[in-house]
Amino acid sequence: MAMDVRDHRAVPEHRKMDEEEVEDLLEKFD
Repeated sequence: MAMDVRDHRAVPEHRKMDEEEVEDLLEKFD
């Protein structure tokens, strides 16, 4: 899953749509 987060951060389209979700996922990974 960590790789998925990296992919989202690398893809601008995903960052615009799931930016908040990615941050939430990062907290869960921590």
